[in-house]
Amino acid sequence: MSDDITEAEFREKTARGGGRSIAIFIVVGLAVLGLVPFLLFGGGFKGSQPYQDGIEAANRNVEVTRALGNPVEPGWPTSGSLSLNGLSGDADLRIPVHGPEGRGTLYVAGRRENGQWNYWTFAVEVHDTGQIIELTQP
Repeated sequence: MSDDITEAEFREKTARGGGRSIAIFIVVGLAVLGLVPFLLFGGGFKGSQPYQDGIEAANRNVEVTRALGNPVEPGWPTSGSLSLNGLSGDADLRIPVHGPEGRGTLYVAGRRENGQWNYWTFAVEVHDTGQIIELTQP
């Protein structure tokens, strides 16, 4: 018994396998195309009120701008969780931030009740010094 195959058999086998390879390539490509915007844009965190409140508060805080420089800008990737349901919700975000003078992490954690956000963690940790700077809530 020989393992040799004819050229026609080889073409037939690769044509069948090639179709599967193309399908796998398409599925993986679509998954990557869906994942890239999620990673680049924070998975929807950037448009949220807690995210915006945190970035604005960090830029208004004199201690933060002294430590990181001005402006304080968000980095990526933002991590954490955000859950919204009508007028209620919960947020627990860790947002990398940086300025011309340094880097830090903005922590925003709170609850939304009747459409109003109340934060129990609203602070920036400066990476170089480990200093925690409490922010004024909006």
